[in-house]
Amino acid sequence: MQRIIGQDKENKKIVNIVFFAFVIRLLVLIFILTIGQKLSEPYFIADDIKYDDSAKFYLKYAKDVFDRDVLNAVTEGYYEPFWPSFMCITSAFFGTVYAARFFNILFSTLCVKVIYDIVNIISNNIKTSLRAAKLFAFLPVTILTSCFPIKDIFLTLTVFFTFYVFLKIQNGKKVTIANIILLVIGLVCTFYTRGAVVEMLILFFVICYVHKFIKEKKYGIAFIIGIVSLLLFAMFYDNIMAAFDTKISDYGGESKDAGNIAYLNINSIFDIYKLPFTYMFANLQPIRINFFSFSNERLWYNLITLLNVSIYPVAISSFLYIFCKKNNFIFWFLGFVMYSSVIILSLGVFRHYLFLLPFGIINCSLWLDEDEIKTKNKGFILFLCSFLLFAAILAYSVFKNYTTNTF
Repeated sequence: MQRIIGQDKENKKIVNIVFFAFVIRLLVLIFILTIGQKLSEPYFIADDIKYDDSAKFYLKYAKDVFDRDVLNAVTEGYYEPFWPSFMCITSAFFGTVYAARFFNILFSTLCVKVIYDIVNIISNNIKTSLRAAKLFAFLPVTILTSCFPIKDIFLTLTVFFTFYVFLKIQNGKKVTIANIILLVIGLVCTFYTRGAVVEMLILFFVICYVHKFIKEKKYGIAFIIGIVSLLLFAMFYDNIMAAFDTKISDYGGESKDAGNIAYLNINSIFDIYKLPFTYMFANLQPIRINFFSFSNERLWYNLITLLNVSIYPVAISSFLYIFCKKNNFIFWFLGFVMYSSVIILSLGVFRHYLFLLPFGIINCSLWLDEDEIKTKNKGFILFLCSFLLFAAILAYSVFKNYTTNTF
């Protein structure tokens, strides 16, 4: 009876977190689209403007909600047409180009629950799960970015829902018909949203099943899955490689031309020692190196980077978790591989790995998953390291501002 009452209390806590996460995002969105428009255009990055322009064009020329000819004209030139199509159709259905922003705050709110469920499976600790949910729910970067029409919020939801299903399979939990339907729909939409992501997730599914059957000593089934997967890979090799080649040709030079962060690039096997630091840098994104360089032309981007000092403890703890015993090594390893693949390809473009931010939040919560005394000690370490990082960036900002004004 006490256990049931306890579960009810914890369920109420996550419901409250999800509710307030949605309300805060909604209020921020309303502010950006009303008072905020007097301060700056309601855009975060260049993709926002492009997607909004597509939706405006569709609203102007589409004869009904789904006008194939106009939609084809709008999405022509996109490698992955799902998100611009989604922007256009929702804009036509609701009669406003801002419709997709509302869906983004809904997707971001759903991510709170998905992250809670993931950490709950991994840690079997409600307190740790609630910590992860709160971080994603209330960090400024997750709140603000969800108010803009970028496709990364949708990607975050589909990718981490996929990992949620991975974990259910790995831990022998029931995968419902609803889970399967949502998974298939999510993967299909993701395939037409961001290249090479689904191919990587399918590979992870194979690894997940092989690991599960090896753990259960069902070596024959694991061997068959491995052989069938290799045959399928050989059959679709050209298509799979084409997806990766497109990304490499389009974005492979982004990091190399990204100024000082080029030192963190991994250009060969001999640079692999940089990976933990590159990983931490990616977790800090979007980072503000100069606190005094601020302009109203990019108000929302500047505000997000300025408030993102709040991500310092998350990035530092995620970095430290690399060197600790893992609660679930397979999950951590797959997440690390996925993160590393993206940041090696395009470290200089943070929006390419923005959808992977929950990995840092999950790792932070798991790193703190200890008894109360150890958690307090780790909390102090995080505070100290975050303060030192902030002090270093502040000192650089002062120096940069002084030298610029003086010379």
